[in-house]
Amino acid sequence: MHLEIHRRKRPYYFNMILGGIGFYVTFTSLVFQIRAPQFNHWYTLLLVAAVAICCLVVYKALKQIANKMPALIITNEGLVDQASPLKVGLIKWDEIVECKLKQYNGYLQLMLTLDDNSRVEALASGKQQKYLSKVLRVNNAAVIINTEQLNCKPKELLELIDDQISDQVYFDDHLIVN
Repeated sequence: MHLEIHRRKRPYYFNMILGGIGFYVTFTSLVFQIRAPQFNHWYTLLLVAAVAICCLVVYKALKQIANKMPALIITNEGLVDQASPLKVGLIKWDEIVECKLKQYNGYLQLMLTLDDNSRVEALASGKQQKYLSKVLRVNNAAVIINTEQLNCKPKELLELIDDQISDQVYFDDHLIVN
């Protein structure tokens, strides 16, 4: 089995349109400010910063729209995560202890509890370490994926992952795949 789940593009289109409108408004204001007889340097500096921020928003939106890499890949070996903040990579099915959907930070999140969090903790640095320790303390989940970013239905994704986890059968500490 090889199933690729991509990110939703609609929020990025909205960001691109909003950033473009902001760019147009601030750029035209900047042009009128420079041509005005009462030239104000602070106002001009503020407009230049606003133009730069709008350009950055449009650039990031275009970058995400052009991104063809899937956010999640579900294979026979496991789940390849490129959607969570830490982008964990391959998580084998036998590493996942529990999978659940939960409201967290205002979004419906897919939470994966792993048997060993050391690999995920090794990926985190600085602010991510603090975030990960908070998430582990509150939710007991090392990997959190925002399902609203994904181009699939959250409950169907949960059922698919649960089916893969339940297919793992152990006999005398040896993995047997059904």
